[in-house]
Amino acid sequence: SNPLHGLALMNLGNLLFKAGQHGEALKLLDRAAGALPRDPRAWYNFGIAQELTGQRPQAAISYEKALAVNPGFEDARARLKGLRK
Repeated sequence: SNPLHGLALMNLGNLLFKAGQHGEALKLLDRAAGALPRDPRAWYNFGIAQELTGQRPQAAISYEKALAVNPGFEDARARLKGLRK
C-alpha cells in the first residue's frame, strides 16, 4: 500500500478530530494505522483519539502498538502510563 495514502488518512483524521467530528476521525485514524502498521505515529494518533473519546482500553492497545514499533517513543509511553493510573 502507498504510505502517502496512510499519511493522508492520518492527517485528515487528526484535522477532523480537532474539528469535533470524532466518529469520522476515528474511522480514518483506524484506517491510517492499518495502512501504516510500522509507523508509530499512526498508532499514537489513533490512541489519542480513542483515549479522548473514552475508549481507554483500546487506546492502551494502540499506544502499546506504537511502542512495539518504536520502544523509545516517550510520548506514547507517557500516555500509556497515564491510562494505567
